[in-house]
Amino acid sequence: MDYIITTHKQIEQTVRYLTVIAKQTREAIIVADFSGAIQFVNTAWATMHGYESCQELIGKQINVFHTKEQMKTDVTPFIEEVKHRGRLAGPVEHVRRNGTPFPTEMLMVLLKDQMGKALWLIGFATDITRQERIEEELRRYRRQMEELIKQQTEALEAANSRLQSQVTEHEQAGQKLMQQTAELSAANEQLREQICESERAKDKLEQHRDKLEQLLKQQSDKLTTVEAQLQYEITRRKKQGEYFKQRTKALETANSRLQSQVTKQEQAGQKLKQQTAELSAANEQLREQICESERAKDKLEEHRDKLEQRLKQQSDELTSVEAQLQDEIAKRKKEGEYSKQQSDEIKAACERLRTRIGELSAHSHIAKINVCKTIAPLETAVSLSNDEEILVHVFRENVALQKPELVNAAVDKSISTEI
Repeated sequence: MDYIITTHKQIEQTVRYLTVIAKQTREAIIVADFSGAIQFVNTAWATMHGYESCQELIGKQINVFHTKEQMKTDVTPFIEEVKHRGRLAGPVEHVRRNGTPFPTEMLMVLLKDQMGKALWLIGFATDITRQERIEEELRRYRRQMEELIKQQTEALEAANSRLQSQVTEHEQAGQKLMQQTAELSAANEQLREQICESERAKDKLEQHRDKLEQLLKQQSDKLTTVEAQLQYEITRRKKQGEYFKQRTKALETANSRLQSQVTKQEQAGQKLKQQTAELSAANEQLREQICESERAKDKLEEHRDKLEQRLKQQSDELTSVEAQLQDEIAKRKKEGEYSKQQSDEIKAACERLRTRIGELSAHSHIAKINVCKTIAPLETAVSLSNDEEILVHVFRENVALQKPELVNAAVDKSISTEI
């Protein structure tokens, strides 16, 4: 008996513990009998359905939490299935106190005694309004995403199609570009060969130009030397006496011709310099006009031949002028030597004549001073033209004034002997 009482107390204490736990848990719990009368609800269940107290729901039917249609379509079939299977979980529509429907996720269990007799129905409910709202948002978002993905897929397919066409066009353009690249490479190779040939031609032209410049410089030096010699010779000739005026005039005339020839040679040198400048300009044009290098090369070769011909002609002219100048200088030297020889002979004759006049003056009253004055110009005369006649004439006139009887005899004989 005591055992039964003790067991009963333990059961009651356990029930109180379970009741406290059920009331305090967040999950909504309800206990009802098979007639639908409510035996127990916790605070979460009452709050979920809009009720303030749990006690006001004890003894009421469970249809206060559902509409008639919900009872017919959801609740009654759900309870029957629980009775048959012992437990069941699934969605069940509920209604709040203000008449607002809301979805829940229900777990209903059939509570039995130790003999296996069914006593109550225990239900656990979770408000899934927020979850369904989230699921609805997710479904809407999924539809939007599917629509967007569909649009993007269509756009990507269109873009892919355009890209494929562009790739095809690019491949064709690439093939054309490769062909053009090969052609350009071949043309570039040809151009390099032409550039090499042009460079070689340029080097040859520069060498030839250097040779021409050296030759022109040598000829210019020769002309300078010749001109210096000519100036020296002209200066030396200008220092000669008045008697050389006629020959000096002739020499000046020859000098004028030489000056004109030198001027011509200088002009030819300037022409050669201009032609060298033209060659330099042609060389610059050759660098800029590589495509026309062959034609330019031919033209330059023709121009070079013409220049060589002109240079040869001018060189021949210079050689001829130099030979003429050398002949003229040799001729002038011979004339100078001849003049010097005649002058020496005149001086010797004058000395002998002065001696003879001294001897004659010692035997007569001839004016020695007048005779010497007359002879003195003969000593300084450079030209020997008709010197003997002048000397004889002057001496005869002077002696005739002093001693006429001696003119035809002693003087003529003495002068003739001395000459």
